[in-house]
Amino acid sequence: MLKKNLALTIPHSQALRLLTDVLPINKLIPEYNLYIICENSLITERIQKFCEEENIFLLGITFRKLNSHNFIKRLLANVRAYVFPFKNKNQTLLDFWEAFKYEKANRNNYFKKFTIILIYQFSCRFKFMRNFFSIIEKIFTFTKSEERLLKKYRIQYLLTTSLSGQNSNDQFLLAAERKKIFSLTYIGSWDNPSGNGFNLCKPNMVLSYSPSMSKQIELFQDFNKKHIYEIGALQYANWFDHRREVQPLKNKLKILYGGKSYKRFSHDYTYVKEIIKVFEFFESSFELIVRPHPLALIKKSNGKFFYNEIYKLIDLCGTNDSVNMDFEKVGNFNDYLDDKSYERMRDNLLTYDLIINSFTTLALEACILNIPCINIFYETEDYKYVNYPTRKNNYQAEGYYHNRQLSKAVPNIDSFISFKNYIKSFLNNEDKYTLERTNASNDVVGDLNKSKEKFLNILKNLD
Repeated sequence: MLKKNLALTIPHSQALRLLTDVLPINKLIPEYNLYIICENSLITERIQKFCEEENIFLLGITFRKLNSHNFIKRLLANVRAYVFPFKNKNQTLLDFWEAFKYEKANRNNYFKKFTIILIYQFSCRFKFMRNFFSIIEKIFTFTKSEERLLKKYRIQYLLTTSLSGQNSNDQFLLAAERKKIFSLTYIGSWDNPSGNGFNLCKPNMVLSYSPSMSKQIELFQDFNKKHIYEIGALQYANWFDHRREVQPLKNKLKILYGGKSYKRFSHDYTYVKEIIKVFEFFESSFELIVRPHPLALIKKSNGKFFYNEIYKLIDLCGTNDSVNMDFEKVGNFNDYLDDKSYERMRDNLLTYDLIINSFTTLALEACILNIPCINIFYETEDYKYVNYPTRKNNYQAEGYYHNRQLSKAVPNIDSFISFKNYIKSFLNNEDKYTLERTNASNDVVGDLNKSKEKFLNILKNLD
């Protein structure tokens, strides 16, 4: 039987991990000639070896960044990143829009400010205007190089890993649309349908995690439900069998603090101080592992960290024997270099008694594995909310659409007093969130039973 040609786009490191650790590539090879269109900066010896061993065709390219496009394309794409139908309230994008509108470049240029507000208001209020502005943006989006690549290798099917917002996948989805190539999207991140704005191109098919994600795709992306197929979150398919049973706490607790990107929140050190303070208050023996967000660890050309706040965190950890750092490696292009698989991530998380974070994916992963978890966000001596719209107001994340899905399973700690109250009940083995963690994670990631088989069946029957 003549095999057909399937291309998978890998514009960033998260999609790369799906390729190497998640997607059942070895089961696809008998059905398809598989082409990986990969960002050049991500190609390492490991990736080259992986593709050679799996008989995959590796095509290295440099994906276009938004700032390389013309002014009209940039303007429309920047506004589209915050667009959603107003009839379906989305606090995430409302907050992001206010922050974007307040940026100096937009605030001080009255013509630009008027233009983006006009486009935004019409787009959010009227479906036909969202479609109209998408058509205009497509006209000013040039995809000749992507079209040539697809034509050269006779690609018949295109698989991407994100649907909404400003994303390098747009270029190839639009190229596929123009060349009449069948496209499908597996959504690689749980917040993509609700948190990244509106889509530029609608693929022929979207692979969703669950009914709740499918609903978000309908509400926020104007997508017809007959083109949405629920297969579960593939990256977590091997996690539910490892859910931890409720067990008495050990004498020495092991705690993980997971930080946010410093573009959003650069005060990890102040919350680490709060964690130390609360456990010392209860005279509990503990080991705290601090894992900064990988993008908090980017460096300047002189080798120094870009964010000075990271030095405060390092100094704090260096002066306390109970606190240790866990650094993930980050490369010159801010891409993850460590090849941690989802299984090793899972096994590592299972060693912790408590996970503390500020509205990150760690909260979802803790729920999947039934590990107690809390969101911490409140003003401290070092961290104050600012009085103008900004994504750095971390407390805003409490109301975001995808975070609300976990609100009953992951308590929100909004003061040091509530922190003490939670830790007191936690130390007394009064964990009342087990059922809620199960329900919330099931709602987000869907039915993981035979999820990879569902994925394969869909790809095998695209004709």
